Amino acid sequence: MGSPLSFARVPATDGRSAPLCRAYDARALALDDAGLRDYVRQQTRDTPLSHHSRSYAYPYAMLASWHDAVGVDIERLQPHDLAFATTICTPRELIEVRLAAHEGDEGVLLSHLWSCKEALAKALGDALRYEPSRLEVIDLLAVGHLGRWIGGSVDVDDRYCAWLCWSDRNELSSTEKLDQ
Repeated sequence: MGSPLSFARVPATDGRSAPLCRAYDARALALDDAGLRDYVRQQTRDTPLSHHSRSYAYPYAMLASWHDAVGVDIERLQPHDLAFATTICTPRELIEVRLAAHEGDEGVLLSHLWSCKEALAKALGDALRYEPSRLEVIDLLAVGHLGRWIGGSVDVDDRYCAWLCWSDRNELSSTEKLDQ
């Protein structure tokens, strides 16, 4: 990210519309962590969209804006141990993590799982209300949708992973609309 603002490449949506997702680089803006947070909060005023989600992993920040529920999260890729995995993963996700461990990729998978869970929890409304080990996102990671939720990874930097999740009630089937 050479400029202070870029429009992050949003995951493929099979022709459906997707949220506006912006990535900010504090180094290009000459901002410290607190300054970056203030700057990004101010940016939510510049869009007519009604729902916003922000995430920070200094020196980066992400801002997603949409007409419906949206969540975004950015995390630095780092090694994670099995204790972290058992804290955040569902039993099905733990199987995938153990398989990835045989290939030495469990840290990357766990970072993506955590980021996806954070983005989905934000989109659901209150990230602190959701127990990560009860939010199963392995299908969201694999195929880009989970029920009414759409999501995918957003390109930022090779040392970071970012996830965007959103709902588009216009895309629900008539059966799903009845369940609302």
